[in-house]
Amino acid sequence: MTEELILPIVHVNGTSKEQLLADRYEFLDALLKAGEKIGKIAPNGRDYYPGGPELLDQAEEQFKRRRALLRGLADEIEAEIGELL
Repeated sequence: MTEELILPIVHVNGTSKEQLLADRYEFLDALLKAGEKIGKIAPNGRDYYPGGPELLDQAEEQFKRRRALLRGLADEIEAEIGELL
């Protein structure tokens, strides 16, 4: 992660620490499940060969980018949870 985390400030008039953590754990769980499910949309060469070999390469790069986005977001939320603990 290259950017500094902007964390909520736990205080008496704000959301409780427990709720902040619970919401982040729930979101992290959804991200991890999405990370498992993304494999179902991994490019299969049979679906791209009519467009030429470059098309499969592009689809694989797109898939890697999407998977990395999910992983990066999950890493960021994990870091935020760690800071809130």
